[in-house]
Amino acid sequence: MEQRKIPFVIRPRALGNAILVLVIGVLGLVMAHHPMLFSGFRRIQTDLRDTRLIHYLLEHGYLWVCGIPEHRTFWNPPIFYPVSNTAAYSDLLLSVGPVYWLWRAGGASPDLALAGWMISMSAVNYAAALVLFRKGLGFTWLPSASAGFLVAFGAPRVNQISHQQLLPCFYVLMTVFALARLFGGNPQRFWERGGLWLLAVLGGVLQFYSGFYLAWFLMLGIGFAVAAAILLPPCRTVFLEVVQRDLWVILTAGLVGVLLLLPLLNHYLPVARYLARRQYLPMYYAFNPHLWSWFHVGGNHWLWGWTAGREPFRTLGYPPEHLLGFGFITPLAGAAGLYFCRERPICRLAAAVTLSMWLATTFLPGKAIALVASGVAYYCLACLFREFNGPRERAFGLASVLALLVLVSFPNIYLQILTLSALMLCSLELVRTRGRPECQVVPGIALGLFCLKVFSLDVLLIGVCLVAPAAALIAYYWVGRRRDVGLGAVLLVVFFTAVTTILDSPNVYLGALAASSSALLVSAPRRLRPPAWLSVRALIVAMVLVVWFYDQDSLWLSFYNKIPGGIGIRAVGRIVLILLIPAALGLAALVQSLEQKQWTLAAWIVVLVCMLEQGVTTESFDAAANRATIAGVARQVTPGREAFYYRPWPNPGWNTYHLDAMWASLVTGVPTINGYSGYNPPGWDGFFAVDAQSTLDPRDVLAQWERAHGLPPERIQSIGLDRTCEGPQQTRHRP
Repeated sequence: MEQRKIPFVIRPRALGNAILVLVIGVLGLVMAHHPMLFSGFRRIQTDLRDTRLIHYLLEHGYLWVCGIPEHRTFWNPPIFYPVSNTAAYSDLLLSVGPVYWLWRAGGASPDLALAGWMISMSAVNYAAALVLFRKGLGFTWLPSASAGFLVAFGAPRVNQISHQQLLPCFYVLMTVFALARLFGGNPQRFWERGGLWLLAVLGGVLQFYSGFYLAWFLMLGIGFAVAAAILLPPCRTVFLEVVQRDLWVILTAGLVGVLLLLPLLNHYLPVARYLARRQYLPMYYAFNPHLWSWFHVGGNHWLWGWTAGREPFRTLGYPPEHLLGFGFITPLAGAAGLYFCRERPICRLAAAVTLSMWLATTFLPGKAIALVASGVAYYCLACLFREFNGPRERAFGLASVLALLVLVSFPNIYLQILTLSALMLCSLELVRTRGRPECQVVPGIALGLFCLKVFSLDVLLIGVCLVAPAAALIAYYWVGRRRDVGLGAVLLVVFFTAVTTILDSPNVYLGALAASSSALLVSAPRRLRPPAWLSVRALIVAMVLVVWFYDQDSLWLSFYNKIPGGIGIRAVGRIVLILLIPAALGLAALVQSLEQKQWTLAAWIVVLVCMLEQGVTTESFDAAANRATIAGVARQVTPGREAFYYRPWPNPGWNTYHLDAMWASLVTGVPTINGYSGYNPPGWDGFFAVDAQSTLDPRDVLAQWERAHGLPPERIQSIGLDRTCEGPQQTRHRP
């Protein structure tokens, strides 16, 4: 019998989903890149500063692949001549450069290739986000497309498009997809689990070879996620099971990742050691987000641009690094989705990670937080002492307080008050349980340890010497109450030591007395006391907040230089580009919840409003005018020179003319002493100073650089250094 062929049939529903995904993606590309698209690529996003630096790095990678002699070593682009390893001063873009190389190999001009590369990166971001939410997290098509839109075309990403190294995030999404499949999809086959772990590691490695910021934020987010997964009961079981099951696979994949990162580390670590000595704290403070930075969308936003000139947005610090908002409705939609779907462990985990990272990176009223947290700590400690049937919880709470006191240093008035309050409560507990020695062990040990931590041993010995003789005499004559006499003597020694130690700080005594008494009074009614286990957890969290926020307003600025790689993160607010993922998860959860309730119209309204809230018009520059400027500089460069230094007078701005020189170097093939990057090499600061100090002669700075690096002056061309000339076309050749 002849087998009948079944024709390929496209289901209407599948076709509709494909059209939906395609339309949303194209709409996002147009919204994000319309300044280039509507100008026919005559204009390029966004400015003549960082955009041209990233473009230079991409073009350098292309010339390196082509084997151009001046670019034969990837790590040594011909800037800051003759310093080597200058690529390590910025992002590498090595793992995302091939897309640019393909555009150039296809005959595109450098400007068109950059535009094509940016659009391609946004498209791949959208596709990767779609795969994550559809295949990795199991959402339907509309929620997945809306979440992918927010990740790929969200207002923070578009506002940061002048830093094109932050644009490609699909390697981050690759890692998140692999982890979502491992912990949510529960793959059974060993080879499948091994492949996913390897995919997760490769995503992180490739992101490091693309850009440092997003890779470092990814590692930080994973660290927060691990901590949250251990602390959250719904996530803890799954997390520990997966880690225990795949421990050797995880270690093997991690080893592969470290080996792949060794070339990068060999070049980056020497630069990091140098940068550790050159931290410019005012820049970190200026870039650190404030509370309102997370809602600031900038003056070019389609809906909320008018808010940029109003308080509190108008007085924020360096504006470009505070454009972290993606609307007002979209964050509410994301938060609502995470809340309504909180029964899903992934939503709880996302909410915990988002809140933790937000608290860690934002300027907050530290004194107010520490004050409130200390009040919570006093109350929880009093509640634990009210729990007569919870000796284990009381012991754990006291141990937590002691552990924290060992780890931190004084002075911290809130911790001093907490310590004295604990001493008072332990003393009351000893008095209350007299006649029951088994109940006095824990408070007695805690009292002794508190005294050893807070008080000087010499003062304690003096107190013992003063009290012991009288106590011994009383005990000799009052035989039946010797135990009570001993307890009274101990408490008297503690009181004497406390008074003499903090004699000049009566506020601490008054605060401890008020805190302990008021906490005991408030916690007296049973209905006002939380369960013992909840009191212990709240006590630990409150004490951590007291330590973190005492006399400081930003956790990031307090600890960034203690975290590996933290000194390289000057603008920590860019972490919003990672936080778009949990925000998109909340949006997808809300839209799917509305769809499941048959509220399709409401779901579409939410999607369209959130999409519209991402509309931003970025700056752009005239590509032809930029090319003409670069060509004008290149015409002044003499072929055959070892290197040149360019500084026009009057100059258009230090970053502008340095980038003009870098691009002229690409055109002529002559290395340049000019440079503009994330950082600058040792000894190059003088070239910055010539623009800040009018009395400093750039010729002297150049001569000093030549002597420091053994450059023959007759082989170095200087362009535009004569202040008597009117423009950059004057060239001076030194004999």
